[in-house]
Amino acid sequence: MKTRSLKWGLEGDRVLVDAEKGTFFMPMFDRILVEPQETKERSDGGIYIPDTARIKETAGKVVAVGHGHFDDHGGYVDSDSPFNIGDTIIFAEFTGIHITLNEKRYLIIYNRDVLGVLMKEK
Repeated sequence: MKTRSLKWGLEGDRVLVDAEKGTFFMPMFDRILVEPQETKERSDGGIYIPDTARIKETAGKVVAVGHGHFDDHGGYVDSDSPFNIGDTIIFAEFTGIHITLNEKRYLIIYNRDVLGVLMKEK
């Protein structure tokens, strides 16, 4: 397994969960851990948007990536994720599994569920 550079308090592809116990979370296979961007409770004009009308988060920042996947024959293929730590990605509205680590909300999604990456012009 390859180790990526340290960024945003990460050690490689792991997220620190409990510093005292030395516990980390690492996504497995072709999954990525995303910190979802929060949706607004009020519109730009100051109008309150109820939960039922609010669009769920569909963008987030990649904080950890898994490596590899299983092929059609059930064999494991070791490969790098197409996404890098720090990428801002766009995904479908009801994608993934919500988890809480160290009192912070995250989303675990598959690489294939990512619709695109937001990029800045250089």
